[in-house]
Order: sequence, then C-alpha cells, then structure tokens
Amino acid sequence: MPTLIAPSGHALALPRLPCRIGTATTNDVPIQGGLGVAGHHVTFTQENGAVVIEDSGSGLGTFINGAPVHRQALRGGESVRIGSLELKFEHDGPQASPPGAVLPPANAAVPATQPGEPMTQPG
Repeated sequence: MPTLIAPSGHALALPRLPCRIGTATTNDVPIQGGLGVAGHHVTFTQENGAVVIEDSGSGLGTFINGAPVHRQALRGGESVRIGSLELKFEHDGPQASPPGAVLPPANAAVPATQPGEPMTQPG
C-alpha cells in the first residue's frame, strides 16, 4: 500500500487512490498545522501500476527529490515535499496508520497515540 513517512517516523497509508491531500478537511488526508500546504495541494493517483503525484495548482509547490514537479510517477524511497512538508514515499510503510488518520506537521513533537486515533498538532 502506498505510504507517506514523516521525519518523525509516523507512517500514513494512503487510504485509496485517487487520494487528495491538503489542509482542507474535505481531503482524503487532511494536514493540520499549515506548513505552507494549500487547501487541496496534491492528488495521488494510480496509472499503469505506478503511483502518480499531481500538484493541484497549489502555488506553494510540490517537489520530488528536491526538484519541482507538476505531475510525476513515484518510486519507493523518493523524497516528496508538499509545500514545506517533507515526506518519504514508500509502497509498504512500517506499521502504517489506518485510513482517515491525520498526518502531523513534520516539525511537531509526535505524541503517543492508540491505533486508529487521529494525530493532531500539540498546542
């Protein structure tokens, strides 16, 4: 299953493809805490067996391995930056969170949570 891994080590399985990510609560994966992430920042889709990331015209940028992209197929282990949120893309992440979990900000202290409990920014 495609998974995004935050620098904290928290892993979030993409609940389905297509999967929309951004700060708006209507996204499949809502991001809390700003971080230069747009309301509807990116969409992950599957095409010909590959997972593809597409910037939704965020204006804040989407980067793969440091290079700006609008639309690109991903490979496991690649660095993905959505606005200022740094992530690692994997196909099979360690102990991925259940669908619907909220990814915490990259610079946030990650509190201990129970499986299935949404992640929120401390403060």
